[in-house]
Amino acid sequence: HEIGHALVAAKQSNSAPVTKITIVPRTSGALGYTMQVEEDERHLISKDDAMNRITTLTGGRAAEELVFNMATTGAANDIEQATKLARAMVTRYGMSEQFGMVAFESVVNPYLGG
Repeated sequence: HEIGHALVAAKQSNSAPVTKITIVPRTSGALGYTMQVEEDERHLISKDDAMNRITTLTGGRAAEELVFNMATTGAANDIEQATKLARAMVTRYGMSEQFGMVAFESVVNPYLGG
């Protein structure tokens, strides 16, 4: 799972470098993690950066399915983070080609997390 994140990150041209991979369980409940650290301080991310992050987050699940031919619950946090970022891209950042530069975050809608 963790090597899936690392491989996907390594194959992307603008992804932060992987600085640490561990499969030692953490007290936070994580069974391991892949750490990426930006080389420079960033305050803003582009749409491409966000898409790269989502791609890297889903790399762990993809590795499970490719290597073991099954999915596990190990990707739960990754799916949560990817969904949160994808939702923000549409509802906060105006990064949706279908909806354009519209902020839906102020609209109360259970399907948009409101």
